[in-house]
Amino acid sequence: MMKRIHFAPLCVLVVLMVTAEHANAAFVVFDFRNTSAGAGNDLDGKASESTSITIDGVTLTLSAEAFVDGINSGTHKFNQTSSSFGIDANGSGDDTDTFDGGLGVESARFSISSSNVPLSSLELTEIKFNLFTDGDIGSLQINGTPTSLFDDDDLSNTNVLSVNQLMAVGQTFDVGYSAGNGFGLESMSFQATTMAVPEPSTLAFVGLASLFGFAVSRKRTDLGSCQLTVRRKSKETDFGEKV
Repeated sequence: MMKRIHFAPLCVLVVLMVTAEHANAAFVVFDFRNTSAGAGNDLDGKASESTSITIDGVTLTLSAEAFVDGINSGTHKFNQTSSSFGIDANGSGDDTDTFDGGLGVESARFSISSSNVPLSSLELTEIKFNLFTDGDIGSLQINGTPTSLFDDDDLSNTNVLSVNQLMAVGQTFDVGYSAGNGFGLESMSFQATTMAVPEPSTLAFVGLASLFGFAVSRKRTDLGSCQLTVRRKSKETDFGEKV
């Protein structure tokens, strides 16, 4: 006598988790003028100071030092007004809210850092000036590279210098006076792009599910791996009967 037990396949619901990469670009503007949220409020009256701004979850910190004739003596300090920002050189006769050469060549050294998230790129996009007139010449030096001079033609009569320079976090750059009557700073703009981070999303694949069952059959049917065959051998007793 032969018995066969059949197990119907059991299908499983499969859920596949996939990740997407997401990077955030924040546009951060440091306004040096005397405004309610101006970065110059932190720098005003200081020879060396830092200021921070948070935009779209990205915090950038700008550090600044005031120089006269290439020296940060601690006595020449930043000064802001409602329309301009410059260096107040120690002594009389200086135009206190511009970068000029009245008591020595004035310049500022800046560096930028991210204090809360890692960045994949950091770009100095533009610098906005005021009081910049025909005959004025400014200088820009980034991390020891050759100094770039710019005049009113480079600002396209808009007082805006397009820089579009990729920078490393902590890299220094200098902005200063070179010739003319002098000029003031209004703002600096940066684009900071964060590192791509995993963003979970779910893609589900749904299959059929069925209950397993038992089936007993006398026929020999090949059901592959889903078949369990139990054989029971017949044997004779001492009385010649089959059990």
